[in-house]
Amino acid sequence: MIGAGFYLLARPPASVYFIVQYLPFSGNGGAHSGVFENPVFGSLPMFFHVCAFTLLTAGCFRPGKRVAAVSSLFWLLVNVVFEILQKFDQVATALIPAWFDHYPWLESFRPYFQYGTFDPFDLLFALFGAGTAYWILVRLMAGHNEEQAL
Repeated sequence: MIGAGFYLLARPPASVYFIVQYLPFSGNGGAHSGVFENPVFGSLPMFFHVCAFTLLTAGCFRPGKRVAAVSSLFWLLVNVVFEILQKFDQVATALIPAWFDHYPWLESFRPYFQYGTFDPFDLLFALFGAGTAYWILVRLMAGHNEEQAL
């Protein structure tokens, strides 16, 4: 929710897929502020995306360090690959099958790579997101194990 809120408040509405497609107030207005264009603030959605999806994925499985590690590494890898493919947009768009253009959500892949901007800070924040999620999961497991011991 924090990441979605960030997009609603910090990005120009016309540049965010889910705002343009699914929210009725997707005009050119919004609370977009230049302060969020700072590299640190601009990469927060990457942090929240990796962290949240890691936690959600790990929550679908039996708790354990292996699940925490695999979930963290999986979402880190997915986000790093997508970020790097923005740098090589012609390669990325060539890999996308034409039939993607006819289905909701899939049709956003091509514009994501064509108009997305590679940002090395996003790679760093993806790593921070995966590390934070792993730390949270390990701490939660430690607390759970202490409760079981009582």
